[in-house]
Parts: sequence; C-alpha cells; structure tokens
Amino acid sequence: TPCTTDCPCWKNHNGCGYDDDLCKGKLTCTNNKCTDNADPTIQKLFQREVHNGDRNHNRIRGKSAGVMFDFQAKDHPIKITNLFYQGITEEVWVDIYTREYTHVGWSEAKQKWKYIGEALLKQEKTPGEPRLLPFNTFISIKVKPWHHQGFYIRTKNCSGNDCYKLTVWTGKNYAETKSPFVENDTARILEGCALKTTPFSNVAKRCLDSPGGESQTFWGGFRYKVLENDMPNVIGP
Repeated sequence: TPCTTDCPCWKNHNGCGYDDDLCKGKLTCTNNKCTDNADPTIQKLFQREVHNGDRNHNRIRGKSAGVMFDFQAKDHPIKITNLFYQGITEEVWVDIYTREYTHVGWSEAKQKWKYIGEALLKQEKTPGEPRLLPFNTFISIKVKPWHHQGFYIRTKNCSGNDCYKLTVWTGKNYAETKSPFVENDTARILEGCALKTTPFSNVAKRCLDSPGGESQTFWGGFRYKVLENDMPNVIGP
C-alpha cells in the first residue's frame, strides 16, 4: 500500500518513493522504503530559522509572489532530486522553472528558462521543519562542480495580494558568491531576488543585472546526491 501524507509509513515499510514526508516522524525514505538508516549519498541543504541580528545577514522574513535564486555545486558534481520549502502558512500552487547557470541578468527572459513542473505547497507538518515537494515533481537536475543552476518559483492561479504566499528572507548581498544564503561542504544556495505576480515581471527591479543591493531569498532548500564522476550540466534522469 502506498504511503500518503495522511497515512505515513512506519519503519521498513515500502511505498514512499523518495519522499521523506511519507514516512513517520524522523524516518527518511530511501529506495522506496522508510528507514532510520539514511542513504549516506543523499544530502540536504536548507535554511532553518534565522533571527534578526544574525551576524552575517541581519535578515527579516517577508512574503513574495515569486523568487529567483541560484544553487551552486562545490568540488563534486551534484544531482538535485527535490526541493524543500518552509514558512507556508496556507496551501499554494506554484510553477517551477530552472536554467543552466545563474538567474542574474535573466529575470525577464522567459525563453531562457525551462519549465519543470508545478507543485502544491502545504502547511508545515511540524513547525520549523522543511517539507519536500511531492515525489516526481520534476526530473533530476545535474550540476557540474562550481557551476550555478538558476531556479524560479512563482505562485499560480491567483491575483493581486493573494499571490504573496512564498516566505522569503531579506538580506543585503544579492547574488554575491562570497555571501551565500546557506552552504555546507558540498553546495551552496546564493542570495536571490523577488518578482511580482505576473510571470517574469521585474517591474520593481528587485532582480538586478549584476550583483549588489537588497536580496529576497526563498525559504527552502534542496535534496541531492553528491556524485564522484564528472557529467554534463543538464536536466535528465
């Protein structure tokens, strides 16, 4: 019987695909089975609560209708398999786009982005804990060492102020590689920017064509695998 968010599976039960949200408590999903022995090749990078006064960014939270940001691999190639999200206070449908290399300078160039799927973002199951997008929302994305992969997440099926449902963190170091939003030994998420309700609308000029200025970064992160062999920076299985 497949696991569901309403009826998550216990330890050693099959049916979760690769979605941790379909497993009880702290269990993780590895090869379609809920287990407390996490696959060591699978890593997670996301930003937990950051309080005002943080010595690096002095961030505050806000709401946005759309946000662009970059993921960057470090010394090894990476295969992104899913996205985390946090701070959703009511359900919202989103569209997700990606592009090879940075989003900087391409905020209004829709033809330079690839649409990879839609997803329903749900309220936090446990306060402060990130949630994964539904399994198979998008095909895995491969990123070469030290390359950027741009992402754009925007609300859909809404209008006006009703679109402002994505939680973002405000910073001061937009897209600067020396000031990542969050990082670990294998990857980093760089500072991002917020867009208006219309797709690829940069009328407020939040998404600059060069680094600098205030940033708004999506409160979320990535689930991914670190790979030893080099590979092209492409979207694919």
